[in-house]
Amino acid sequence: MAPPRCAVGRGAAPRGARLTVPPRADRGGQGFDGGSYRDPSARVFFADGRVYRALRRDALDRWRELAAAPLLGELMGQGRLVATELLDPAPPLPPGDWAGCLEHERVPFVSYPCEWSFARLRDGAVFVLDLLAELLAAGFTLRDATPLNVQWRGARPVFIDVPSIERWREGEPWLGYRQFCEGFLNPLLFEASRGVGLQGWLRGEPEGMTSADLAALLPLREKLRPAVIAHVLLHAKSQARFDRLAGAEVGRELAAAGFSKQLILANLRGLRRLVGRLEPRSRTSAWAGYGEDPGYSAADSAAKLEFVERALASRRRAVVLDLGSNTGTYSLAAAGHADLVVALDADRAAVDELYRRTRRDGENRVLALVADLVNPTPGIGWRNRERQPLLERARPDLALALALAHHLVIGRNVPIVELVDWLAELAPETILEIAPREDPRVQMLLGRRPGVGDDWSVARFDEMLPRRLTILRRTQFADGGRTLYHLRSRDLEGGP
Repeated sequence: MAPPRCAVGRGAAPRGARLTVPPRADRGGQGFDGGSYRDPSARVFFADGRVYRALRRDALDRWRELAAAPLLGELMGQGRLVATELLDPAPPLPPGDWAGCLEHERVPFVSYPCEWSFARLRDGAVFVLDLLAELLAAGFTLRDATPLNVQWRGARPVFIDVPSIERWREGEPWLGYRQFCEGFLNPLLFEASRGVGLQGWLRGEPEGMTSADLAALLPLREKLRPAVIAHVLLHAKSQARFDRLAGAEVGRELAAAGFSKQLILANLRGLRRLVGRLEPRSRTSAWAGYGEDPGYSAADSAAKLEFVERALASRRRAVVLDLGSNTGTYSLAAAGHADLVVALDADRAAVDELYRRTRRDGENRVLALVADLVNPTPGIGWRNRERQPLLERARPDLALALALAHHLVIGRNVPIVELVDWLAELAPETILEIAPREDPRVQMLLGRRPGVGDDWSVARFDEMLPRRLTILRRTQFADGGRTLYHLRSRDLEGGP
């Protein structure tokens, strides 16, 4: 039975979205996506804003086997598996020995695990475990279990690597177990036990954290937990042994072990209990709540929200980027006027709070990510093209830069002229907030950085902004003296 035809490609992306498609058509070589070389039998490519996957004969056979199962349509109907269909006839394909072509729904925004908060990575892990359990019940398995196979519609996960689903064969182990541990379980255990953010490790080690590395970092009390012994210590020991064996020997040993479906399901249940109980060791934050109470009077807070809402309501945007989103007051306000809000903040506790809130409220227009704007995710992997820079993936129609500029200029030494240039090149429109030198928050930062921010003033911004940006509207708060600007870039199309 063929799966139902799905709304994929052009109609599935947010209106006017400029996301997910690499800026260069040949980013991965021969027209392919930069990371798709890892599965040579099913490579992703883009054309006219649509997402395709070229299939070799073995991948096409796997797809047809999956397409005959009722579970495929159920998962796509629930939004848990990316909407996919086999195209006949196929569009023009890049060079290669291809037997068929799939078209996938475009997800609104591609994010990477190093940008996820603790709760998002944990929920992604539970999502994969639950998906695998359902697949096993229908006679299928997941060949790959990397977090990269999970993407997000706001707080709702979707599995995107359809070709990694294949028929399970009696006695076969879960081949994705190592990937799951290294990409999901081990980073979560690391932050839960040590209180150190998992984002830095996953950025430096994109494949994840090996069990051997985690075992070296865990305190003794954690190593004595039965689940840690099973999934970290014994796993590290067995993996070291298998790494010394030839591939054929590994295959023979695994086959001889005789893994039953019940054994795999029991392992999944144990992993789910372990992962579901994990919490970050500390959720304290230097800045969580700062966005909601930045020292404004009630009148100034109301005036700020009115200014932002008025600018947002002037027309609907496909993508809004909230820079320094904190716990998301203005991200959530923007969600009513945009198809997607990408909320970025370096404070992982604040981002985690916003993610948990959007999950609780079912707000799937806000994607909260951990990002240091002075040091955002770069292009990494093979030829630095496997994973795209954050700000190449996020091409907004409007950017919010509220209570941010003084942190960048004074706190991080970014020159005012470079901040203005960056905003002009980032989005067609920007809503910018500038605090006066007398502001208590500015004074606090100046006190920490003697000699930095000597030219900080609202007058300096009034002088510098018109170099690259047109001031559409400007207002100054009555009490605190902060100034809000609605700006239009002279370099980018899309402004009002």
